[in-house]
Amino acid sequence: MSKKLSREEKLAYVEQMLLKKKTTGQVAEETGYSESGIYKWLRKYQENPSDFMPGSGNLSEKDKQIKQLEKELREMKEQVKFLKKATAYFIKNPE
Repeated sequence: MSKKLSREEKLAYVEQMLLKKKTTGQVAEETGYSESGIYKWLRKYQENPSDFMPGSGNLSEKDKQIKQLEKELREMKEQVKFLKKATAYFIKNPE
């Protein structure tokens, strides 16, 4: 059974593998994770080292930006909805 590893522990294993100090098989044996899981760590690290395994409840920078943009879009939609209602009101009551 695999033990729960922190981001830092996974990063340390990835660095050891990249430096050829450990193989994926050795890391799998030590951690209890499958070799395919270990390969996923390597791939994620190679794709974006700064966002490697952000951790439970934490978002990568890209995901944070997406979430912020989605929030702004919702707010803009609400503003458009309000402005449409206000425009309709003032067209009916041009005083």
